[in-house]
Amino acid sequence: TLLTAILPALLGAADYHLDCQAGSDAASGLSALSPWRTLTKVNETRLQPGDRVLLKRGATCQGVLAPQGSGLPGQPITLDAYGEGALPIVDAAGGFVAIRLNNQEYWRIARVAATGATEHGIFLGAS
Repeated sequence: TLLTAILPALLGAADYHLDCQAGSDAASGLSALSPWRTLTKVNETRLQPGDRVLLKRGATCQGVLAPQGSGLPGQPITLDAYGEGALPIVDAAGGFVAIRLNNQEYWRIARVAATGATEHGIFLGAS
């Protein structure tokens, strides 16, 4: 709908920061100075077109990153790194997949390592 297309532009996209070593899920997540700590916090957040989820370089997050939401043409949701150092790691710790996107569109994934999964580092699915 037209509202779905223009609402994100009116509200402005958000940057969500995640530092699995030193963050806090009680923080806003909206800046590098107040990052979230767990993948669960990201997974519980309904992301909007143009939003970015930024993982701290040098940090390792255990579990599955399965964020919610889809971007739009020209307004993808982005998963990327922030800060200095080695790539951030999503470590599935023996789970089926490290990063899972299912029935979602318009995502951009860059500068994030996915490891420790039994089947897939990044799983893209549709039904």
